[in-house]
Amino acid sequence: MPSNEELNILSILNRVFAIQSSGRTTRFADPVNGSESYDGTSPAKAKLLGQSAITSAGKYGAVVLLPGTYAENLLVANSNVWLMGATYDGAQKAAVSPASGVALELQNGLCKVSDMYLSSGDSHVLKATGPKHEFSNLAIEVLHDDKIGVWLNDADYASLRGIYLNGGNLDNVIGVLFGSGTVSGSITDSTVLNFGDPLGGGAHNGYGIALHALSQRINILRNFIASNAYGTYCYTTGGSATWHAIHANEHYLNRLYDIYSPDASLDTGIRADGNFYAYTGWYEDVRHSGIAEKVVTCGDDATDPLLDWAPLTHPESWRYTHAPRNR
Repeated sequence: MPSNEELNILSILNRVFAIQSSGRTTRFADPVNGSESYDGTSPAKAKLLGQSAITSAGKYGAVVLLPGTYAENLLVANSNVWLMGATYDGAQKAAVSPASGVALELQNGLCKVSDMYLSSGDSHVLKATGPKHEFSNLAIEVLHDDKIGVWLNDADYASLRGIYLNGGNLDNVIGVLFGSGTVSGSITDSTVLNFGDPLGGGAHNGYGIALHALSQRINILRNFIASNAYGTYCYTTGGSATWHAIHANEHYLNRLYDIYSPDASLDTGIRADGNFYAYTGWYEDVRHSGIAEKVVTCGDDATDPLLDWAPLTHPESWRYTHAPRNR
């Protein structure tokens, strides 16, 4: 049976083959064995710096970050660039971890980023502007108060899938911010942990997922959102319609609210249903497991047959005011 290292190498080779078959200009970086005197055209001739590989690949290029730590700030100024690491965890991971400044910034659209670890010693971790970016299989850690893991600014149709985000229980931190002007973005099948202090913890504030008042139609689907101060926070202004959809997420130990909006959903168009709120004391816990026995959906209107009027009170309610304990 092949080892995990062998499987990682095979996975890298398969992805590299797929990229090269696409006809894209491909460049490699290797922070351990690379050299700036090399042209970056193969793993054996890899650049030392990730930024050099990105610059050399150019528009429509592809960059492969081989295992190791890249203590540098990566900037992708061109559109339609693919940036792929070895993996996001383990001995073979590609880690972009500068001591200061943004770890990775995308300034135009249509980029793909996958299979790497990202952090910054004192700044936001990943910033992206422009439409249709795709992010997958990333591990992102916020290491400083008042910072953001992924900041999507005017990034229409940006998608995040299979992302691990950890805020370290720091203060005033955000996992993912769908920022001003971002329309139809999504985060699915991801894990969002420890942004602020959890239920039973301290008083640090934080938001696992935050939706700017000027973002619209964000889809939040099948995520594990736990141990944050707020799970998902929907900024709204004056009842303006945002039409976000928050479905089938699992929530555990978020201290203040799992899902919060300052306005009623009938004004904003926000739909939150099919979500699991793992709290007890307000719902049946026959097994004494600390987890409610049934999945409970949380809607806004008790008369709407498509929504289940939430049997919740603070801190579990997503409503702008605390829901009564109906049913």
